[in-house]
Amino acid sequence: MGKARPKPTVVFTCCGGAGGWSLLRSLAAMGRYRLVGCDAEALVAALYQPELSGRHVIPFGHDPTYIDRILEICKSEKADVFWPCADEEILSCSAVAERFTAAGVHLIASPHATVMTATDKLATVALVEDLGVPVPCSWRLDDRVEDPPMPVIVRPIRARSGHGVVFFESVDELDAYRVALGNRAAGQMVQERLDYRLGRLYMAQAIYDSGGRRLAAFMSRSIQTAHDWGGPALGGVPVNEPRLAEFARTVMEATGPHYGAINVEFIYDAAREDFVFVEVNPRYWGYSFLATAAGINFPDIVIRMAMGENMTSTTEYRTDVVTLTSREQLAITRGDLLGELPNGGIDA
Repeated sequence: MGKARPKPTVVFTCCGGAGGWSLLRSLAAMGRYRLVGCDAEALVAALYQPELSGRHVIPFGHDPTYIDRILEICKSEKADVFWPCADEEILSCSAVAERFTAAGVHLIASPHATVMTATDKLATVALVEDLGVPVPCSWRLDDRVEDPPMPVIVRPIRARSGHGVVFFESVDELDAYRVALGNRAAGQMVQERLDYRLGRLYMAQAIYDSGGRRLAAFMSRSIQTAHDWGGPALGGVPVNEPRLAEFARTVMEATGPHYGAINVEFIYDAAREDFVFVEVNPRYWGYSFLATAAGINFPDIVIRMAMGENMTSTTEYRTDVVTLTSREQLAITRGDLLGELPNGGIDA
């Protein structure tokens, strides 16, 4: 009898986030991979799950040592696939994709030009508007706009997870903020504030291979978010909305070529009676275990695609499941922690 083929080793990041946890659960359920988790923080529960064969604390994605450290881990773990899950990491990795290829590692990231466009939120809005897809009125904070729609939301042009988001009800407040930021205003964008009430945030997800073929498609609606105005989604339900699917595919194919998992966010705007584009993210998303529960295991499809399997397109899924974010706690022996406990306490 021949020797059993070793399981492919998948190194992935963001164990501290919902996406990383979902990726771990989705791949572990298949039983066909050796999994190695990474995060920039040592005290995140997913790093210590028994399904992991290895765990590492890594620099943040924008750190100048990040790439060398990741390649070192990939070499020591004999990685077949490396999957960065945070925007900053994808930016850094896609810029040096050839280094992963030279190391014999399949990198799960879209081409760098695609990533640069997608993470420029203002440029993406302009591109999508030209496609005929509804978008919010948007402009750079340091541009003067006559009679702007109020209220507005201001956020960094390149940002993620609701970081740096502020709201203004009047033009005077907006002008004061612009003055206070000075030269930094050039890096901020302003948008009309859509109706962000819970339940109006929709997401469309897909997987694309290196030839531009769509291997999976899924749609969902958020029922839990990190903030009362929206922000990162924490739970959702599957939906089947043909108009949303049409808009999403248009956006994905116009902003590509993409590789791996991608998601596009929309708000259903009652005033327009239509879906309005928010942003496109060339990465795995937060409450992504919903797709696995509904019958489309995105991580498994992506890894099998990267490993060269001939995959068929999957677009059918259940709509009778719901995912909710858990606050379950994990107990770990101190000696098993990868880092020190924070300073403080009577024995500090």
